[in-house]
Parts: sequence; structure tokens; C-alpha cells
Amino acid sequence: MPKINFYPRFAPVVQSGQLTQAIRLRSVLPGELVELLCDKRALGTGRVTMVRDVAISYRNYVPVIRLDGVVLSTKGMEEFSRKCGFPDLDALIDFHSEFFALPLRGRLVMWKLVKAEEAVHADQA
Repeated sequence: MPKINFYPRFAPVVQSGQLTQAIRLRSVLPGELVELLCDKRALGTGRVTMVRDVAISYRNYVPVIRLDGVVLSTKGMEEFSRKCGFPDLDALIDFHSEFFALPLRGRLVMWKLVKAEEAVHADQA
């Protein structure tokens, strides 16, 4: 089962189901189960509902986020940032630019938390 690892500051919102999407460099498939972790602690299991291409870059010193090639509006980028667990667009870009050179190209993975017994049953199938 693929794993998505989160920093401790995201753990409570992932575990509660408030955060249900993250940017990854590796792709997973819709319907696939993913293990949600913080360090080595399990936060839960998610079933991937959607995977979209995401690109984060700058054009003339202005941040640009594209989802499946479509440029998001300023309001759309702010909303996207909040859905990814950040207070605003600047925080999202600062966080990702610490680890990756921009432009960043990856996958936006969205999931729905599944109950433990559903995850165990799916693993046995």
C-alpha cells in the first residue's frame, strides 16, 4: 500500500478527516488505498478519490498554480492552499520551496478516510 507521510503539524487534521488532499511527486491510482502516516505513526487509511496534475511556478514574480493545465485564479490558489492544510498561498509556496526547486510538478492526491475494518478487508481481497 502506498504511503503518504505528513509533518507533525498536519497530523491532527489528517487524522480527523479535515485534510483530504496532498501534493505528491509519485502518483497513485483512484480507488487505491493509501496509508497516511506522521513519522512512523499511522494516522489512518484513505481511499484515493481523484488524482490531478499540479504545477506550481512563478511568472514575473507572481505565483501560478495549474491543475490539469488550467491556471487557477488568485482566489482559487488561496482556496487550493487552504485545502492542502496551509493558511494561505504564501505558506504553501514557502513550504514546498524548502524541499523542491520551483517549478514543482507533481500529483494532487485526494482521498476519503476509510474505517479500519474496511482497510483490512480491502487488503485481504
